[in-house]
Amino acid sequence: MITNCESDGLAPATDKPAQNANNLRELLNRHCNSLIGLFRTFASQEALARGATAPMVRDLQLRVARTTPGEVTLSMPTAPHVMHASGVLCSQAIMAAMDFAMALAVIAHADGIYRPMATAQMQTNFLRGVPANTGVVTLVARVLRAGKTLVYGEVLLTTPDGKLAAHATLTYALL
Repeated sequence: MITNCESDGLAPATDKPAQNANNLRELLNRHCNSLIGLFRTFASQEALARGATAPMVRDLQLRVARTTPGEVTLSMPTAPHVMHASGVLCSQAIMAAMDFAMALAVIAHADGIYRPMATAQMQTNFLRGVPANTGVVTLVARVLRAGKTLVYGEVLLTTPDGKLAAHATLTYALL
């Protein structure tokens, strides 16, 4: 089921982002039973990014486009600060975005319940360059298999014309 948080008429619970992962976990455990609950708890998706990610990931300007159980779709602009000298989206930005997308997919798979986790493995294949004038790319992260301590998934990065630019498989360790 896809849910649009803006259309349900709920006011956000707070206008201040969580200050650290402990606050985020506490908010999730107290107020949220689903990933949609996570977005209701914060004033905006940007608040989630400010409260739970490193500054360099926040600089990617990722936006959540949709969520379903075990799958998250994000968009990312091809901004000048994430371009390689050759005029294409740099691989470090792509990998950071993919890692963050997978973390959100793991949370979505767990019905929005945050659990401490770490990236245990990431294999990325870059299939085509993403030129600076692309505008926005789409990342789709999905959980393929989840166990008690490990979660395995994939992330696809596509250009606006639907061409696959990068593919990653990731394993997350649940701590």
